[in-house]
Amino acid sequence: MVETELLKRIDARLKELKLSDRKASLKAEAGVDFVRDIRRRGHSPNAAKLARLARVLGVTPAFLLEANEAAVPQPMLQPRFAMRQIQVKGEVQAGIWREALEWPTSEWSGITVPMDNDFPGVEKFGLLVRGESMNKLYPDGTIVVVVRFADIGRPPHPGERVVVLRRQPGGSAFEATLKEYERDTRGRHLLWPRSTEPEFQTPFILEASPVNVGNGDEQLPGEIKAGVSMSDGEDLVILALVTDSIRREPRIGRR
Repeated sequence: MVETELLKRIDARLKELKLSDRKASLKAEAGVDFVRDIRRRGHSPNAAKLARLARVLGVTPAFLLEANEAAVPQPMLQPRFAMRQIQVKGEVQAGIWREALEWPTSEWSGITVPMDNDFPGVEKFGLLVRGESMNKLYPDGTIVVVVRFADIGRPPHPGERVVVLRRQPGGSAFEATLKEYERDTRGRHLLWPRSTEPEFQTPFILEASPVNVGNGDEQLPGEIKAGVSMSDGEDLVILALVTDSIRREPRIGRR
């Protein structure tokens, strides 16, 4: 048994006063085995009983109580939730179609976000939102955290916010936008803006067709890979699902 500071102080006084564990415990009216239990169990004794024992030993209660508190292990500080770092890799336009922009690797920025249990083992990355067509949810400057549909192996669900890519007409470059995905009663795919601006109040409408999960092998810019193909003939993919966002609070009274 490792002798604690509390027991060292008790034993020193017992020796000086020529008292046994049993006799000191009885004098303190703490129970016949009070001191023995401290030795045997290594537990934190009752503070009131310890104060009575201190008086029997001719010391102040603080002399024993302080030693007892020092012996109690302090719980390690644990975060209330785990955090992880992701990379912000580029920008996405929340408005009109704009050329998909992924920054050079040297310009990626690491940010720390809460870890969740959704899509374990799947890469998450950030995109900087530009534009006003989703400003009810993601004002300009918001960072959205996304996962590729190709990585999670399913198509989008109605109500989810998604990053959409399409090939520029007559070209090889890709354009991207951020929208909310819905289906209507005719089975059409709707990509809705969520904006306070009057010019962003109608959806992009894509005719009904199967939504198949892509294999992620399509050749898109840099690290960007296709996620969900809207149809065999439509050169458009729903790339990624928004899982989280980071935004600044609006400044009240700022003009």
